[in-house]
Amino acid sequence: MGDRVSTGFGRILAIVAGLHVEIGILIFCGIVFLGTGRTEGPVFDVIGPDVLPAATAGIVALLVLLQVALQVVRTLRNPPPPVRIDPEVVRNGVIFTVATILFVTIVAQGWLPFALATSAFMTVTTMLLSNRIHWRDAVFGASIGLALGVVLQFVFTRILFIDLPG
Repeated sequence: MGDRVSTGFGRILAIVAGLHVEIGILIFCGIVFLGTGRTEGPVFDVIGPDVLPAATAGIVALLVLLQVALQVVRTLRNPPPPVRIDPEVVRNGVIFTVATILFVTIVAQGWLPFALATSAFMTVTTMLLSNRIHWRDAVFGASIGLALGVVLQFVFTRILFIDLPG
């Protein structure tokens, strides 16, 4: 039973684990396809505004599917080592996901100015990437995040004329 699981289910799990980026790209392409056809173009545009995004998503999806096929064939020929789950990596992934959701929510709701929210988010991600909680990492992340937030706020609001919440 253990052999069958490690060769059957384990192999499928290893193939899917190796294709997580490709699966994400295909989901994004699907979202682009779902959004096409709802945009009204200007009168002077003969082909409409949905052609370029749909064509780009189609080309990207085809290339990603080709990559998936090649990766599956390569994996079936040379099986990868068994998938090992590292609890620290899972914990960091969960913390990063929660921090990202909180950052987007805080910015979208305008609870904090963009620069402060970016600073807090960068502090958390810097400590996650360093795999330790140290005051130097927190200060580095906060200062880089604050500078990044101020620069992005300026670029979006003053150069691109896109208002950011907060």
